[in-house]
Amino acid sequence: MLDQMMKMLEGQRINSYRLNKFLGAGGFGGVFHASER
Repeated sequence: MLDQMMKMLEGQRINSYRLNKFLGAGGFGGVFHASER
């Protein structure tokens, strides 16, 4: 379920970062491949 929620964030922007691809999740959150604007 957390994986599905994190995948929904792909393509979104957080400050100057674009979340390109969800890589995985752990006990403290998710990991994304991101690029800076």
